[in-house]
Amino acid sequence: MNKDEKKALWSFITIYTLSSILLMSIIALLYYNKELHSQKSTCKKDLQTSVLSVELNLLKAELENRKFIYNSLDYPLNIGLFDTKGSLITSTLKYNDINLAEDMCAKKQRMQLVKKLDQPIQGISFIVAEDSSMLKNI
Repeated sequence: MNKDEKKALWSFITIYTLSSILLMSIIALLYYNKELHSQKSTCKKDLQTSVLSVELNLLKAELENRKFIYNSLDYPLNIGLFDTKGSLITSTLKYNDINLAEDMCAKKQRMQLVKKLDQPIQGISFIVAEDSSMLKNI
């Protein structure tokens, strides 16, 4: 091989390698974004399911004229119950910086869902669910 052929070969190898790396990077980025969106969606559904489960148990206790007793083992996620003034009634939440005016809060460490009940049930007006496993899953 002469000097010009070697130069052309190295140019071709360089262009081929860089374009391949660029293409693989774009594909990896698109896949990561898709999986991230899927994780967030799953986390949001889990939060909604937990909040609805607590609300259902509250309504059931109210209909049966018995006091609602919160048992953290009944729910897979961390739950916090608040009264109309925003005072904490009971909680297994890991983070206490909760904004009850915000429905969904997504921070680096966790996602929180706040559900304001239409009418207070047994003094409970807000149900907060927290999932801190999303970062670990990602």
